[in-house]
Amino acid sequence: MKTIPKRPVGRKSIELVVSPAGRLGHFRAQLAQRELVTSRQPLLDSARILLGEGCDPTTVLVMRHAGSQTESLRATIGAAAKLTVAEGELDPPRFRAWKPFLSREESPRTRRDNMPATPRHSDGFDVMAAAPAADGGGAPGGGAA
Repeated sequence: MKTIPKRPVGRKSIELVVSPAGRLGHFRAQLAQRELVTSRQPLLDSARILLGEGCDPTTVLVMRHAGSQTESLRATIGAAAKLTVAEGELDPPRFRAWKPFLSREESPRTRRDNMPATPRHSDGFDVMAAAPAADGGGAPGGGAA
């Protein structure tokens, strides 16, 4: 029988209490009286929040359900922040490496210049004719629009 290792003596720990949120499969994670996140994976998402706020990655994050003293999950903040849960329609849930989503501001540009990908707006405004060309001329091709 596999035994669960005890928490190392002297290691800092933080207790995260989760309770069902309004949506099926979602949990509200609270740290003392502070709500950290509502999520399908509250331990992992809370770890990312705490790490982003400057918590020591070696601190143990312990999750339990409201009304219970049983530890449901535990991990160091650093280890939990690196994980997500992936599941397919026929696949069971599995831990996978977490990859951050790119926001609009962080998304890579598709063009090297700042010109829109399409030359005309829906209102008929010709962007290419209105913008100065890279060679100093007016519209593309050197001629006037």
